[in-house]
Amino acid sequence: MNYVATEAERTRFEQLRPTSTLLIQMLPKPIHFADSQGKSTEMSERLLRGHLTEACNVGRAEELVDLAAEIGLDRAAAEQALKSGTFPDAVAKDRKQAQAFEICGVPFTLIDGKYAISGAQETDTFLQALRKVGAEH
Repeated sequence: MNYVATEAERTRFEQLRPTSTLLIQMLPKPIHFADSQGKSTEMSERLLRGHLTEACNVGRAEELVDLAAEIGLDRAAAEQALKSGTFPDAVAKDRKQAQAFEICGVPFTLIDGKYAISGAQETDTFLQALRKVGAEH
């Protein structure tokens, strides 16, 4: 089955805001915070949708906290996780893994910890990778 984005979900290139990735790099923290609350997938999807289709400035702490609250995370706790040194080991592990895979952009999908798909790809690319992983297990 092929996924077709609705008009509302299409990337709005003319509205994309250049943003500092420093805050986003700090915010594997929001994703790790969301993961600690059982909502990492929701947070990842919300960040991408906010940035790519809604022109959210995901380089601003206030917008990151708003997005976290939208998926049901406690606003004050999300803000604290962003400001604090929370999850330093997990963030360091993410950075090390990103360097090992030479990740330099998004989207980037890592399947089973070893198959990397960089950039926006056709559905068949993901299906091939998933079939390969399935055949290995």
